[in-house]
Amino acid sequence: MAPASCKTDIAKQYQFGRSIGVNGTPNIILPNGTVVPGYQPADQLLSTLQSTAG
Repeated sequence: MAPASCKTDIAKQYQFGRSIGVNGTPNIILPNGTVVPGYQPADQLLSTLQSTAG
């Protein structure tokens, strides 16, 4: 297996996430800015997506 490299600054991305309120995973940020934090059961996530669509 060939060695891999990553030019992404993980610490910078981590700090950005913290600056916008991301404090765990999973974390979904919807196009309207709504943040869906943590695990959501499928029916709850669907309800959230439907109520924010449009």
